[in-house]
Amino acid sequence: MPAASVIASGPVLATSVSAALLAAILSCGSGASPTNVAPMLSCGSGDFPPPVAQGLLLTAILGDGAQGYPLTSAVPYAPGAVVPYCYAPSAGNAAAMAVLDGSVVPASGSISMTADHVLWAFGNPSNGTPFNGMMTVPSDFTKIPYPEFYQRAPSFSYTVPDPYCAIATGVVAYPASYLGAFPLPAIQGGPLPVAVSRGAAVKDYWNFGRTNPSTNAGCSGDIHAAFINTLQRLRNLGADHVDIFQDAYLVDVNAASLEFDLTRRIEISDAELAWIVGAAKAAGLEVHEYMQIDGADVNYVPLPTPPTRDWASAYLDAYTRFIVGRAAVAQSDGIQAFQLDWGAYWFDWTPYRDLFIPKMTAAAQQVRAVFSGKILYGAEAPWISNDPDLMNSIDWFIGDIFGIQFTAADNENITVPQLREKYLAFITGLGNVLGPTKRPVVWHIYAQSHRDFLLNGWVEDGFCVSGCAQNAVRTDFSVQAIAYEAMLEAVSTQTAFTTAGVTAGSYWYVDVMLPAQSFPNISQSWRNKPAESILYRWFARP
Repeated sequence: MPAASVIASGPVLATSVSAALLAAILSCGSGASPTNVAPMLSCGSGDFPPPVAQGLLLTAILGDGAQGYPLTSAVPYAPGAVVPYCYAPSAGNAAAMAVLDGSVVPASGSISMTADHVLWAFGNPSNGTPFNGMMTVPSDFTKIPYPEFYQRAPSFSYTVPDPYCAIATGVVAYPASYLGAFPLPAIQGGPLPVAVSRGAAVKDYWNFGRTNPSTNAGCSGDIHAAFINTLQRLRNLGADHVDIFQDAYLVDVNAASLEFDLTRRIEISDAELAWIVGAAKAAGLEVHEYMQIDGADVNYVPLPTPPTRDWASAYLDAYTRFIVGRAAVAQSDGIQAFQLDWGAYWFDWTPYRDLFIPKMTAAAQQVRAVFSGKILYGAEAPWISNDPDLMNSIDWFIGDIFGIQFTAADNENITVPQLREKYLAFITGLGNVLGPTKRPVVWHIYAQSHRDFLLNGWVEDGFCVSGCAQNAVRTDFSVQAIAYEAMLEAVSTQTAFTTAGVTAGSYWYVDVMLPAQSFPNISQSWRNKPAESILYRWFARP
């Protein structure tokens, strides 16, 4: 919660906090207790100074595994006031830990209000895998004061109960070094206008993660449970829609008549798609469906890049039949927005523009006949899409903001102003190419969290490659955070397009943060990273 809004209502908040504290404080002896029973507090009642309407702010965050006071709150106190605190471990935790302004402090003591302070308390679990050099954050990002929480991150030993398989956890732990090389950016210009749609894409491996949403070896779980948890997080973020990706394959790249597989290797079955839409709507979110065509057929034979003209024509005809059928399913399920073209399988369509434009225009018209929602277009061949008939056949253009020109010198000192200008130049260039035919845009913002992402580009995050070469990639949450702030500032200030929406991708399904066979630490996912706090503030609505 922003400090200003807390200060304005400080006395009311503090009164409720004090009443809650009296109910929370326990006083029993200090006899030994089994580790599966919550230890009893012996902190006494505490002598809290009165809150004031305007003063120095104590932000307290009480996380999982600890009990005591203050509870989660943000209370202004008079300068010089002394505020007591006291925490003890709850059941299943060996100790309570307290972090004050980035320093580990005793679990009980007092805080002299000579400045604003942030107090973070949580439990160190009794069982799990011990790690050194760790920091912790609440998985409830709405509790995190940004950027203050991250500005002085301590390192300490911590036990992670289920480091590679957990779907959801109240306290998230990762090495403090993950915060990276640069100061986290201030938020300038947010939130987005109320009318702008806000969304998040989830990872594109639904079927692959059905019984193991973390995708790490030896883990198990239900992606349905992970998705429901994720939907609630996105709702708390301020999102109004969730993006899902349907991956599809040609049956036989060498067949006389090309067709797409609808049963064997399609990523999301019709039954699962209906479940996804129902779960999203129950959480108050609409669904946007995007298409990805694999670069090989169902038998792993690569698709040609580039193809012959005849093959390209046959492919577009097969794709039209496929996409019209999928649009009818999307209509039946109640999907809000549906992608006409596709991602993943890519080559330069410019030499075949005379094929591509009329066939995609005809496909759009056929989709329109069976689908009443918004038609999305622009992932494939965006630079040759300035055709009035094609543009007038869609509702929203897909604006993917990545692939800017970036040099080794640029990479030495990454800043928001530097990146914002590069993103604005990219947006202006796209606007110039599309010209007067351009449509309202749903901007897709995207950045991985490793040190050289802007210089070297995307690194596979879902599974090991080259003997898990990803372990040598430097995790850096600050690069992602700076890129997200710069993209959001660019989108909010650009004048080349009408902005229909902003979608951030691609969100991890689980709270796992440590690398094993998958690599959430370097992923484009912003779950449990500082970029999530940035999005939370940009996605806010009055």
